[in-house]
Amino acid sequence: MNNSHPSENQPPPKSPMRRVMGNFAFLVKGRGVAAVLLFANATLMARALGPIDFGMVVLIQTYALLTRGLLGFQLFDAIVRYGVPALDANDNFTIRRLLRVCWRVDVFSSAASTLIAFMLAPIVGPLMGMQPNHVVLLTAYSLVLLASTGNGTSIGVLRLFDQFDTLGKQMTIGPAVRFLGIVIAWWFDSPLVVFMAILAFGSITEDLYLNWFGWREYQKRLRPKPDDGNLKQSRMAHFPGLKHFLWVSYWQSNIDLVPKHASIMMAGYLLGSAEAGLLRLARQFSSLLSKPADLIRQVVFLDLTRSWNQGNDAFKT
Repeated sequence: MNNSHPSENQPPPKSPMRRVMGNFAFLVKGRGVAAVLLFANATLMARALGPIDFGMVVLIQTYALLTRGLLGFQLFDAIVRYGVPALDANDNFTIRRLLRVCWRVDVFSSAASTLIAFMLAPIVGPLMGMQPNHVVLLTAYSLVLLASTGNGTSIGVLRLFDQFDTLGKQMTIGPAVRFLGIVIAWWFDSPLVVFMAILAFGSITEDLYLNWFGWREYQKRLRPKPDDGNLKQSRMAHFPGLKHFLWVSYWQSNIDLVPKHASIMMAGYLLGSAEAGLLRLARQFSSLLSKPADLIRQVVFLDLTRSWNQGNDAFKT
C-alpha cells in the first residue's frame, strides 16, 4: 500500500527561469517555421507573378501593415503589466475590467485603421504607380484589417495565463495557409487577384485563430461571480498609469515599425513596385529567424512583472 502524500507525487513547480526558457522554445519554433514559410511564399509569388506584380503585392501588404501599426497599441504588454498583480491576488474581476478597457481600445484602433486605410487607398495607390485594378485590390485588402479586432487583447490573455505554446502555433497558421494556397495558385498559373485573395484568407485565418483561443482562455479562467460589479463601468482611470504605459509602448513599437515599412513604401514611390518587392525579398532572406531578443522580452516580461510585484529574487535561481 502506498502511503505517500498526493503532493509528493506531483512534480515541483518550475522556476521562473525554466519557465521562461520553455516558453522561449515555443516561440522560437513558431517563428522559425513561420520565417521559412514566409520566405517560401515570397519566392514562389515572385516567380509566379513576375517582379512588377510581386512588387504590387508587397506594397499592398506593407500599406495595410503600416496603417494598422500606426494606429495600434501594445495592449498585450499592458494586460501583463496590470493583470499579473490581480492574477496573483485571485482578483478576477479586476482582470476582467482591465480586459474590457483594453478591448475598447482594440476595437477603436482596428476600426480607425481600417477606415483610414480604406479611405486613403485611392490616393496612396496612384502615388505608388498603381493601375486602377491595383487600386481596387489595395482598397479591398484594407478591409482585412477588421479581422485583427481583438488581437492585442487575445495575445494579452494568452500571455497572462502562460499559453505561449498556443502563441507559437499561431505564428505558423497564416504562413502555412498562404503556402498551400500559393502553391495551388502557382500550379494553375493564377492571376494577381487570386494571390491577393489567398493572402487575405491567410491573414483572416490567423486572426480568427488567435481570437478564438484568447476568448476560450478567457471563458475558462475568468468566469464571472455573482457579486461582481458591472463591467460596463470599467474605465482606464481605474488603472493608474495605464494610459501613460500605452502611449510609451506605442511610441517604442513604432520606432521599429515605421522605418521598416515606410522604407518599402518609399522604395515603391521613388523606384517602382519591382524594386520594392526586391527590397522585401532581400529583407526576408536576411531575417529567416529575426529578433531573438524580442522573443525573449515577450516571455520574460510575464515572470519579471510577477517577481517585481512580489518583491522576490526568483530569477536569481
